[in-house]
Amino acid sequence: MKNKFLLIVYLSLLSFFLFKVTLSDEFDFKGSEIEITDNGNILRAVNGAEISSNNGITIYSNKFNYDKIKNILNVSEDVKIVDKLNKVVVEGKEFTYDKNKEIIYNSSFSKISFDEKFFGITEEFLFEIKKKQLISNKRTELSDLLGNKIFADKFKIDLINKTLRTKGTQLIDLQGNKYNINDAIVNLDTNEIIGKDLNINFQNNLFGNKENDPRLKGKSIFIKDELSIINKGIFTTCKKRDP
Repeated sequence: MKNKFLLIVYLSLLSFFLFKVTLSDEFDFKGSEIEITDNGNILRAVNGAEISSNNGITIYSNKFNYDKIKNILNVSEDVKIVDKLNKVVVEGKEFTYDKNKEIIYNSSFSKISFDEKFFGITEEFLFEIKKKQLISNKRTELSDLLGNKIFADKFKIDLINKTLRTKGTQLIDLQGNKYNINDAIVNLDTNEIIGKDLNINFQNNLFGNKENDPRLKGKSIFIKDELSIINKGIFTTCKKRDP
């Protein structure tokens, strides 16, 4: 009877360590199968895991590999990163979390949402956690709840000042008008946009004639609500000439 009791206690303790492992003050690991090797310096899971960081970020993935010596966490397969404090959610196939530098990054397709009202798809992603910045230097598509879309060659989101800065930008509004802006800054709280080196291609039927090609060029633009202020603008409806 005594041996049976000890066996039950042993199995209960074993089950606990399989489901939750804490190697340091920086991460908690939860999973159905967690393998610890290399004298406790390497953790692996291949059957689903939840990883909680001491800064409030939670990561869900099918697989992970954590190197305690390097303090680097690699997660893969159905990865979801949730930062409730900054209202950021990132999803993708594979990410690396460098805990010493406090950065999360990848070089593959990622889905991003922030503030629960802005959404993005990008080919590359970097989250500088201490600086509270989301960065991509690859082609990115961003949209809001209203359906406005921004395509950019690169972007940086400042989560402190709630600003979005883009390079090589094309903004498409709800009417289908296309604003090509070389350098743009968007206030994510007020939706104000400031940009320079502007080229706008309006819908052809804007003035009742589908044969027109209404377009406008300008040095800078300021957009707020339905008001647009353009500096040094040139406007024409003439048909574009073939090159």
